Amino acid sequence: MSRYLLTRPALADLEEILEQARRRHEQGFLLVLDEIEDPQNLGALVRTAECVGVHGVIIPRHHAATVTSAVVKASAGATEHMLIAEVTNIAQTLKHLKDEGYWVVGLDGAGDRPYTAVDMELPVALVVGNEGRGIRRLVKER
Repeated sequence: MSRYLLTRPALADLEEILEQARRRHEQGFLLVLDEIEDPQNLGALVRTAECVGVHGVIIPRHHAATVTSAVVKASAGATEHMLIAEVTNIAQTLKHLKDEGYWVVGLDGAGDRPYTAVDMELPVALVVGNEGRGIRRLVKER
């Protein structure tokens, strides 16, 4: 029985992700993950993002799952195709995305509008929070 080593894919730069949407002449669609801890969940989110046309996934550098062989496996290889950027500060990144013309939408069970009310013809950054705590306060304020 042979073993295959899954290597960590090269991470992208945030500007690379923004440029990809511009090159395709499409409105940007980004997935921002706020401290997702479980590698299986991170892999599943990357896999889903790849299927629905997300241009890139943004994850925090600290206090969250990072792209490991477990994430690659859970993503069914989607990490090999999806641009993934690690950033130091999610809240500051959201401010930068707003300055770039993105609408920032957070998924929150206590929200007052369904996600289907969002105009997906605009550049959108969709924020998904931690499995237990949800979106952090400062991120939610952005």
